[in-house]
Amino acid sequence: MKKTTTALIAFSLIFLFGSYSYGKSGSINITLGGGMKNMTEPIFKTVYGTNNIAYSIDFAYKSSGLIEIFLHSDYLSSKGELEYAPKDTTLTIIPVEFGLRALFGKSKLTPYLGLGVGYYMLKEENFIGTIDDKKFGFFGEGGLRFNFVKHIFIDLKLKYNQLKYTISGTSRDLGGLSYYGGIGFSF
Repeated sequence: MKKTTTALIAFSLIFLFGSYSYGKSGSINITLGGGMKNMTEPIFKTVYGTNNIAYSIDFAYKSSGLIEIFLHSDYLSSKGELEYAPKDTTLTIIPVEFGLRALFGKSKLTPYLGLGVGYYMLKEENFIGTIDDKKFGFFGEGGLRFNFVKHIFIDLKLKYNQLKYTISGTSRDLGGLSYYGGIGFSF
Protein backbone atom coordinates (compact mmCIF):
# COMPACT_ATOMS: atom_id res chain seq x y z
CA MET A 1 0.00 0.00 0.00
CA LYS A 2 2.86 2.41 0.81
CA LYS A 3 4.64 1.76 -2.51
CA THR A 4 1.45 2.42 -4.50
CA THR A 5 0.75 5.61 -2.56
CA THR A 6 4.31 6.87 -3.00
CA ALA A 7 4.31 6.08 -6.73
CA LEU A 8 0.95 7.84 -7.33
CA ILE A 9 2.01 10.92 -5.38
CA ALA A 10 5.41 11.09 -7.14
CA PHE A 11 3.82 10.74 -10.60
CA SER A 12 1.25 13.42 -9.82
CA LEU A 13 3.86 15.84 -8.46
CA ILE A 14 5.96 15.38 -11.59
CA PHE A 15 2.84 16.08 -13.68
CA LEU A 16 1.91 19.19 -11.70
CA PHE A 17 5.40 20.67 -11.58
CA GLY A 18 5.97 19.77 -15.24
CA SER A 19 2.77 21.59 -16.14
CA TYR A 20 3.88 24.56 -14.10
CA SER A 21 7.25 24.89 -15.80
CA TYR A 22 5.65 24.49 -19.23
CA GLY A 23 3.03 27.23 -18.73
CA LYS A 24 4.77 29.97 -16.72
CA SER A 25 1.63 32.14 -16.48
CA GLY A 26 0.02 29.99 -13.75
CA SER A 27 0.66 29.34 -10.09
CA ILE A 28 1.00 26.38 -7.77
CA ASN A 29 -0.87 26.13 -4.47
CA ILE A 30 -0.01 23.80 -1.62
CA THR A 31 -2.57 23.48 1.19
CA LEU A 32 -1.94 21.66 4.46
CA GLY A 33 -4.84 20.94 6.75
CA GLY A 34 -7.10 18.60 8.53
CA GLY A 35 -10.73 17.84 8.97
CA MET A 36 -13.47 15.46 9.94
CA LYS A 37 -14.67 12.56 7.79
CA ASN A 38 -18.03 10.90 8.20
CA MET A 39 -19.04 7.59 6.64
CA THR A 40 -22.52 6.84 5.32
CA GLU A 41 -22.50 3.14 6.33
CA PRO A 42 -24.38 2.71 9.66
CA ILE A 43 -22.19 -0.18 10.86
CA PHE A 44 -19.05 1.93 10.46
CA LYS A 45 -20.69 4.79 12.37
CA THR A 46 -21.44 2.33 15.19
CA VAL A 47 -17.93 0.84 15.25
CA TYR A 48 -15.77 3.92 14.52
CA GLY A 49 -18.08 6.77 15.48
CA THR A 50 -18.52 10.01 13.56
CA ASN A 51 -16.19 12.93 12.86
CA ASN A 52 -13.04 10.88 12.39
CA ILE A 53 -9.95 13.11 12.09
CA ALA A 54 -8.07 13.17 8.78
CA TYR A 55 -4.87 15.09 7.92
CA SER A 56 -4.65 16.41 4.37
CA ILE A 57 -2.39 17.84 1.69
CA ASP A 58 -3.53 19.40 -1.57
CA PHE A 59 -1.38 20.35 -4.59
CA ALA A 60 -2.99 22.51 -7.26
CA TYR A 61 -1.93 24.14 -10.50
CA LYS A 62 -3.93 27.22 -11.48
CA SER A 63 -3.67 28.55 -15.00
CA SER A 64 -4.11 32.24 -15.76
CA GLY A 65 -7.86 31.56 -15.83
CA LEU A 66 -10.03 30.45 -12.95
CA ILE A 67 -9.56 26.67 -13.29
CA GLU A 68 -7.31 24.54 -11.09
CA ILE A 69 -6.08 21.02 -11.66
CA PHE A 70 -5.47 19.45 -8.29
CA LEU A 71 -4.16 16.39 -6.48
CA HIS A 72 -5.42 15.74 -2.96
CA SER A 73 -4.52 13.14 -0.37
CA ASP A 74 -5.32 12.67 3.26
CA TYR A 75 -4.71 10.15 5.99
CA LEU A 76 -7.40 8.77 8.28
CA SER A 77 -6.73 6.18 10.96
CA SER A 78 -9.58 5.40 13.32
CA LYS A 79 -9.82 2.92 16.19
CA GLY A 80 -13.06 1.37 17.31
CA GLU A 81 -14.62 -1.64 18.95
CA LEU A 82 -16.47 -4.38 17.07
CA GLU A 83 -20.22 -4.35 17.56
CA TYR A 84 -20.78 -8.02 18.49
CA ALA A 85 -17.45 -8.74 20.19
CA PRO A 86 -15.66 -6.28 22.48
CA LYS A 87 -12.44 -6.43 20.46
CA ASP A 88 -10.40 -3.56 19.03
CA THR A 89 -10.45 -2.78 15.33
CA THR A 90 -8.58 -0.22 13.22
CA LEU A 91 -9.57 1.39 9.92
CA THR A 92 -7.11 3.30 7.72
CA ILE A 93 -8.13 5.13 4.54
CA ILE A 94 -5.64 6.88 2.25
CA PRO A 95 -7.06 8.46 -0.91
CA VAL A 96 -5.22 9.87 -3.89
CA GLU A 97 -7.73 12.17 -5.60
CA PHE A 98 -7.39 14.04 -8.88
CA GLY A 99 -9.81 16.68 -10.10
CA LEU A 100 -10.74 20.07 -11.51
CA ARG A 101 -11.77 23.07 -9.45
CA ALA A 102 -13.57 26.20 -10.72
CA LEU A 103 -12.75 29.39 -8.80
CA PHE A 104 -15.36 32.14 -8.78
CA GLY A 105 -13.63 35.51 -8.62
CA LYS A 106 -10.26 36.91 -7.63
CA SER A 107 -11.17 38.84 -4.48
CA LYS A 108 -10.19 38.26 -0.84
CA LEU A 109 -13.03 35.72 -0.55
CA THR A 110 -12.96 33.20 -3.37
CA PRO A 111 -15.63 30.46 -3.49
CA TYR A 112 -14.99 27.31 -5.56
CA LEU A 113 -16.51 24.03 -6.72
CA GLY A 114 -14.62 20.89 -7.68
CA LEU A 115 -15.18 17.39 -9.05
CA GLY A 116 -12.90 14.44 -9.47
CA VAL A 117 -12.00 10.79 -9.17
CA GLY A 118 -10.07 9.08 -6.41
CA TYR A 119 -8.10 5.92 -5.81
CA TYR A 120 -8.85 4.84 -2.23
CA MET A 121 -6.65 2.47 -0.25
CA LEU A 122 -8.42 1.05 2.78
CA LYS A 123 -7.27 -1.34 5.43
CA GLU A 124 -9.26 -2.72 8.35
CA GLU A 125 -7.56 -4.88 10.97
CA ASN A 126 -9.09 -6.82 13.86
CA PHE A 127 -9.07 -10.31 15.40
CA ILE A 128 -11.34 -11.63 12.60
CA GLY A 129 -8.74 -10.77 9.98
CA THR A 130 -7.40 -8.03 7.75
CA ILE A 131 -9.11 -6.41 4.80
CA ASP A 132 -6.69 -4.62 2.48
CA ASP A 133 -8.58 -3.21 -0.50
CA LYS A 134 -8.20 -0.57 -3.18
CA LYS A 135 -11.14 1.04 -4.98
CA PHE A 136 -11.95 3.90 -7.31
CA GLY A 137 -14.57 6.42 -6.28
CA PHE A 138 -15.84 9.89 -7.07
CA PHE A 139 -16.15 13.11 -5.12
CA GLY A 140 -17.52 16.63 -5.29
CA GLU A 141 -16.46 19.58 -3.18
CA GLY A 142 -17.28 23.19 -2.49
CA GLY A 143 -15.27 25.66 -0.51
CA LEU A 144 -14.17 29.16 0.28
CA ARG A 145 -10.70 30.67 0.33
CA PHE A 146 -9.79 33.72 2.34
CA ASN A 147 -6.71 35.41 0.86
CA PHE A 148 -5.50 37.40 3.86
CA VAL A 149 -1.85 37.95 2.86
CA LYS A 150 -0.22 37.81 -0.56
CA HIS A 151 0.56 34.15 -1.38
CA ILE A 152 -1.08 32.83 1.83
CA PHE A 153 -4.73 31.82 2.21
CA ILE A 154 -7.09 29.95 4.52
CA ASP A 155 -9.13 27.22 2.84
CA LEU A 156 -12.44 25.84 4.17
CA LYS A 157 -14.33 23.15 2.26
CA LEU A 158 -17.08 20.54 2.32
CA LYS A 159 -16.55 17.33 0.35
CA TYR A 160 -18.78 14.39 -0.45
CA ASN A 161 -17.13 11.08 -1.42
CA GLN A 162 -18.88 8.22 -3.17
CA LEU A 163 -16.95 5.05 -2.24
CA LYS A 164 -18.62 1.64 -2.31
CA TYR A 165 -17.05 -1.77 -1.98
CA THR A 166 -18.23 -5.34 -1.43
CA ILE A 167 -17.04 -7.59 1.39
CA SER A 168 -18.33 -11.13 1.88
CA GLY A 169 -21.13 -10.45 -0.61
CA THR A 170 -22.33 -7.36 1.28
CA SER A 171 -22.11 -3.89 -0.23
CA ARG A 172 -20.59 -1.24 2.08
CA ASP A 173 -20.52 2.54 1.64
CA LEU A 174 -17.46 4.31 3.06
CA GLY A 175 -18.35 7.55 1.33
CA GLY A 176 -19.92 10.47 3.11
CA LEU A 177 -19.63 14.11 3.97
CA SER A 178 -16.31 15.55 5.15
CA TYR A 179 -15.21 19.02 6.07
CA TYR A 180 -11.68 20.39 5.99
CA GLY A 181 -9.78 23.50 6.93
CA GLY A 182 -6.23 24.41 6.13
CA ILE A 183 -3.63 26.98 5.29
CA GLY A 184 -2.43 27.36 1.72
CA PHE A 185 0.60 28.85 0.02
CA SER A 186 0.79 30.10 -3.58
CA PHE A 187 3.99 30.11 -5.66
